[in-house]
Amino acid sequence: MKHLTLSIALLTLAACGGGGGGSSTAQISNGTTFQAVASEGELVSYTVDTSAMTYSYKIIESAYGKTDVTGNGKLTRNSDGTYTPSGFNGKVAILDSGLLLGAIYEDLNNDGTREVVPIIGMSNPVTSLAEAADTYNFISRQCTSSCTNYFGTVKVNADGTWSSCVGANLAAPNPSCQASASGAATGISSGRATLTLNGVAGGSMLIFKDPITNQKAVLLDLNGKTGLGKGAIFAGSQTLPANADGNWTYLHTNGSNGVVTVSGTGFTDSGRLSNGASYGPLSGSLTRNAPWSGFVTTDTGSIIIPAGSGLYAAYFGAKSSMSIGVKK
Repeated sequence: MKHLTLSIALLTLAACGGGGGGSSTAQISNGTTFQAVASEGELVSYTVDTSAMTYSYKIIESAYGKTDVTGNGKLTRNSDGTYTPSGFNGKVAILDSGLLLGAIYEDLNNDGTREVVPIIGMSNPVTSLAEAADTYNFISRQCTSSCTNYFGTVKVNADGTWSSCVGANLAAPNPSCQASASGAATGISSGRATLTLNGVAGGSMLIFKDPITNQKAVLLDLNGKTGLGKGAIFAGSQTLPANADGNWTYLHTNGSNGVVTVSGTGFTDSGRLSNGASYGPLSGSLTRNAPWSGFVTTDTGSIIIPAGSGLYAAYFGAKSSMSIGVKK
């Protein structure tokens, strides 16, 4: 339970996907580098050039011994404004607000098979804990011998401390947390804070502030050194976008990718499996601000963070996979 909680805090993953503040058609003619967090826990430097139609990446911090591993390839522009990287079935989407949805293609667990690993990144992380201070909803993925997903809340304070609560809302009176943890964040002035638990560095925390909505978001990689496992935490402010209607592009930790189209309280999900085969469309309904403010719950029980910064994250159960994405 302890490792669960920290994940939360770490995963302050910049408010998953929604509303205003960006589009997936941003043009980067000279190449822009994004600091990014992979869903498996890696911290990645990811560079995109939409004139040369190329991408490259370097793993900066690794929970799997992959530090300094690099990769690169070509991009193909899709009709919806996203890009497909050469060599694997994935998506790259760039928001005008400074956020990126992408993927790396690596054999992280050394089993001889390269896998598509979704990442979320930012080109302009903030350098002030005062700007980061807030209560966030989070969705995390943490892996030890197997992977487990969590959701809950984390509070980041301007004095550099944080506390987390699995399965309940810290903004409510007397929350019934399934697990809780607390610690510190240091070194944010460099744009990348170190998150600690019991004095042990658990990973790097990136903080984003949407220039249009002023919504704050955080991305955190889990390095596996604190008992929390290896993985990532994604979180966002407890406010839903006024209008979530539209198309949300996502990458799934099982290798699939697709688009969720939202209209009012209904949605349609269509996508492709890791082998390129199409599935869906699947349809259902949404309940806003459930299980509490800032989350959305589907009729099948999935819990989603759709945030005004343009990011998106989805929890499908503790032992299922998860997805991250952006609003196109």
